[in-house]
Amino acid sequence: MKEVVSEKVFDNYSKAVESVNEQLKNGILQTKNGELVTNPNYKEIGTNMYGNWYWWGYALTLTNAETKHQIEAIENTRDTSAFVFAILAAIPGLQGTIVPSVILTTGVSVVLNRLKANDNGRGVTINFHPGYFEVTSN
Repeated sequence: MKEVVSEKVFDNYSKAVESVNEQLKNGILQTKNGELVTNPNYKEIGTNMYGNWYWWGYALTLTNAETKHQIEAIENTRDTSAFVFAILAAIPGLQGTIVPSVILTTGVSVVLNRLKANDNGRGVTINFHPGYFEVTSN
């Protein structure tokens, strides 16, 4: 049998699917016209990560614990794909938007440095704009 994707990538996708299924069961997500959407009556996506769309893009807020967890994961793997999968699992509806591509194309060092520089013990907010992102302290 030919391996199409690495075990790490497969595991990350599996975790994302498990998370989406759990959020469907808990009413955080719902389906509408065959599409996965966030329940408009449910404001907080999780206890560690939440976000909102604005006219300029998307703001994703991470708690201090989640920020530290993502920093550690990026440091250990030297890869941002797990971070992107975590975001997509936590906030469905971002697939196919500016969010995944802007992180993946930026580079590990830049993402890691921005998270570390702005985590002052309260977590960070990542503001995604078309083509770029910025990280601010909470």
